[in-house]
Amino acid sequence: MSRLLKSKEAANYLCISERTLWNLQNIGKIKTVRMGRLIRFDPIDLDEFIEQAKTVIS
Repeated sequence: MSRLLKSKEAANYLCISERTLWNLQNIGKIKTVRMGRLIRFDPIDLDEFIEQAKTVIS
């Protein structure tokens, strides 16, 4: 696996749609790596998003 993921790969990694991924990215919930016009996602940032999204139900 490459160090940086394309949007489809990142969406699959999170088990969400690409549209949901873009919405989360647009509101600043998920970090991106920009290289000119290309946007990529670092798996470490996706793991951090997962950790922050975890909740405890009591």
